[in-house]
Amino acid sequence: MKTKKLSISFSEHYNDVYQYLKTKPNISLFVCELVRNENNKNDTLPELESKIEELIKKVLKENHYSLDSNSQSTTTKNIINSLTDSDKSLIKDLF
Repeated sequence: MKTKKLSISFSEHYNDVYQYLKTKPNISLFVCELVRNENNKNDTLPELESKIEELIKKVLKENHYSLDSNSQSTTTKNIINSLTDSDKSLIKDLF
């Protein structure tokens, strides 16, 4: 199998990275594995985001929170209804 070569330059700002890479027994293998892992991570990101979104929706639904941003949840309505007229007046004066 023919190998391909690539040259990498390090500015002074990345001297610590350069020194770290020099400690690796096989720098090429190390860099290739890092790049492959990063690439695989990016491939799975949309799938992971979708799973997280579904989990959040499930938890919200189980706790009776509204997913519709245009409607008020029951909890919010109950809080508003529990305010006295003087509480509402004070809030209006403050804001």
